[in-house]
Amino acid sequence: MEQYAKLLAVFEQSAKVHSRIKAQKMFYILKSLGYPVSEKLNRLPQLSPVTQTMANVAAELNGYTPKQLELISTIMFLEDQPVRSDLILSMVQSLKPQFTMHEIQEATEIVKSLRASRGAASLLKSLS
Repeated sequence: MEQYAKLLAVFEQSAKVHSRIKAQKMFYILKSLGYPVSEKLNRLPQLSPVTQTMANVAAELNGYTPKQLELISTIMFLEDQPVRSDLILSMVQSLKPQFTMHEIQEATEIVKSLRASRGAASLLKSLS
C-alpha cells in the first residue's frame, strides 16, 4: 500500500484527474520519462524530491486532454521500442487515423519538450 501512497501524492498535487484513461496515460508518460512508477519507488534513497518532480510533471500532463495524452503516449511508446525515428510520424498516422498530421506533430513537440526536461529523472534512474 505504501507504494501507491507515493503515487497518490503525485496526483494530489497535480489537481483532479477526471478519467481513468487520462490517469493511465499520465502514468505511462511518467514511466517513459524515467520516473519510478512501479514497486521501485520503495528502493529510492531520496524520494521526496522525486515525488515533487513527478507531481510537477503530472500537473503539466493533467493540462492536456485525454486525446492529446493518447497521442503523446503512443509516440513515446514507439520511441521506447526499436522503431526508427523517421518512421514514427507515419506509424502514428497509420495507427491513429482519427488524428490530423498537425495534431501528431504538436504531440511530437510536446514529447521532445518532456524528454528534454527529464534531467532529474535520468539522474534518479541511474541511482536505482
